[in-house]
Amino acid sequence: MAWLQRLILPMRRLLVARVLGEAGWILAGQIAAAVGGIVGVPVLAHFLRPEEYGQLALGGTVALLVQQVTLGPVSNAAQRFYAASIELNTLSEYLWAVGHVVFFACALVAAIGGLALFGLAYSPWHHLAALAWWSMVCAILAGVCSVFDGIQNAARQRTIVAWHQGLGMWLRFAFAVLMVRFWGGAAMAMLGFAIAAAIVLISQVFFLSRAVISSGCWRPARDSIEERRFRRQLWVYARPFTTWGIFTWSQMASDRWALESFNTTRSVGLYQVLYQIGFYPIFMASLFLTQLVQPILFNHVGAAADGVRMQKAYVAIRNIFTVTLLATLVCTLAAALGGGVLFRHLLPPEYGSVAYLLPLMVLSSGLFACGQVASLKHALSTDPRTLIAPKIATAVLGTGLNFAGAWAFGIPGVAAASVCFSVTYCLWVVFARPVPCSVNGSIPNPEAAS
Repeated sequence: MAWLQRLILPMRRLLVARVLGEAGWILAGQIAAAVGGIVGVPVLAHFLRPEEYGQLALGGTVALLVQQVTLGPVSNAAQRFYAASIELNTLSEYLWAVGHVVFFACALVAAIGGLALFGLAYSPWHHLAALAWWSMVCAILAGVCSVFDGIQNAARQRTIVAWHQGLGMWLRFAFAVLMVRFWGGAAMAMLGFAIAAAIVLISQVFFLSRAVISSGCWRPARDSIEERRFRRQLWVYARPFTTWGIFTWSQMASDRWALESFNTTRSVGLYQVLYQIGFYPIFMASLFLTQLVQPILFNHVGAAADGVRMQKAYVAIRNIFTVTLLATLVCTLAAALGGGVLFRHLLPPEYGSVAYLLPLMVLSSGLFACGQVASLKHALSTDPRTLIAPKIATAVLGTGLNFAGAWAFGIPGVAAASVCFSVTYCLWVVFARPVPCSVNGSIPNPEAAS
């Protein structure tokens, strides 16, 4: 058996080296994106008044709605079934099915958004029509980018994904600052975001055609029956994400709209900067972990037909959850000690009034990230419907808390509401049980699952 051990040991070393290499690329991409955000937010804040930054934040809720309800769920489904298409040698059918679903989702967004823009143009808020238009364009482009990221991440094309994530963030703020510098206003900043998303999308199309379609698994001919089967599976898997997407969007956007309703647009701008400085970095760190392990876990469990493999994946998720929770506590302490210094050195003086709330935003982000890590055990199933109840219920609760906090205490109330939501979401997802895996060795029938 000595010869077998000599064979297995180099294979294990190769696997560890590959995972570490992938981790390095993902970390590089996340660091580049995080640094781009940390640098870009203060720079853009120097060119936009808090009122204008508040308008930009409100416009960003449009892109968030599209991501949460349509193209975001498609991205999750595309990432989930890539490994299954490789196992079944049906990559061509899978890609055609994804393309069909993406086209339908974009057409739906364009149709509904066009009607909304027509109504806005003839309303008392017609001056916001340009901002709404560029928000919709940016939402569609960024949503399609997320689908490409999902496929390439599932294919473990880590270098490409890292390159696009890091470059995308820097381009967003670079073009936004450029547009605002010459023409001014929140609408031009959103145009800059859309230009950056378009550049990243063109690059993604180029690299996908080389890295995936040109691989040995691709064949021009396709089986229409298999394509329809994948299309059904994509819709079924994406359906729960869409179901709770409108509610999660309501929770994620209600903080800004609540401040707009009960305070001022200036308060929205102050809160948005606080959110981007406090919530974004630790969330990006957790995204690094999930992007690293999610494709590996999907490859490990395959069609979710082996209970032993599923249990091993659950153990790995539990360990990642523990690391994320510890990192949250450390980052919250660091924010409490150095938040005021960070704001004084990075941002204009008018934004410093909310620096003391930075630890609350960091804590909220970390606990939400813990919940997202725990949700991986549900995503491993081919039917993640067990997430519907916690996603919807906690989103409704969070929305109510945001409006109550904004009405009673303004920005501090919204920050506290964010922490309450994250605690509730994290605990519910941790204790919720996923759908049991199938035992017949095949992907469950999506029509039966629905």
